[in-house]
Amino acid sequence: MFQLLKGQPKLVQELIQTLPYSARPLKVNGQWRPPKLRRRQVKALYEAACLHKIDFPVEHKVFFEKELDTEKKKHGFIKPQRLKSEVADFSERIDKINKALAQQTPKIEKHREEERDKRYKDWYDLGLFGKVSTDDPKNKYMVDKILKDQKNASKKKK
Repeated sequence: MFQLLKGQPKLVQELIQTLPYSARPLKVNGQWRPPKLRRRQVKALYEAACLHKIDFPVEHKVFFEKELDTEKKKHGFIKPQRLKSEVADFSERIDKINKALAQQTPKIEKHREEERDKRYKDWYDLGLFGKVSTDDPKNKYMVDKILKDQKNASKKKK
């Protein structure tokens, strides 16, 4: 319908004058009749009115204004244009990533060390190499087990 209205401003004005009744369902003799203009047709009429710079009734303008007044109709917000990788300047983004990585390096090292300690299973080596602190009450069970195992091992040797 928009293609039809595109080149006929007089027809657009005539159809706008029939609004709002032509866009609403009407009750005739107790029966509801469908509107003469469907929503898509009213939207096409609004687009044609915008094209010909004709005022549109406020009642119907509210429905379509949000979609048509933005550049990106589908999303409702304006997205920046994507550039080809040869043209685009990524220096700011690279600097931002490098700053974030510089802050992450100590965290990554600490996490790797914790994971290494979790994987470590040998009770004796844990005690010998100081991986288990004897002062920490959380490690009391582990330290007691290590000492007990060491005593048992020394008794068996005799």
